[in-house]
Amino acid sequence: CKKIGGYFKGELMKLKDKYPSVIGDVRGVGLMIAMEIVDEDGRPDAKKTAEIKAKALDRDVLLLTCGSDHNVVRFIAPLIITEKEIDIVIGVIDDILAGK
Repeated sequence: CKKIGGYFKGELMKLKDKYPSVIGDVRGVGLMIAMEIVDEDGRPDAKKTAEIKAKALDRDVLLLTCGSDHNVVRFIAPLIITEKEIDIVIGVIDDILAGK
């Protein structure tokens, strides 16, 4: 689990590097990971978070949101998740953030 969790977090960190004006932080342990969504000024962006969640659901990826500012996407993947399945999720989020 630690290995696959590290892979998942690493892939989310790559997205953070690619979209620094949208992803403010990636944090978590193992497969319990959170991705904080911010606006261009670094403030919590609940509207963008809800948009990401809705667009992901349209692509058969169920995301949960949380946080006092409603701007955190949380991932609690099952222990049997594979790197291939993580890649699918990362691809969907990447496409959404790219405006596809």
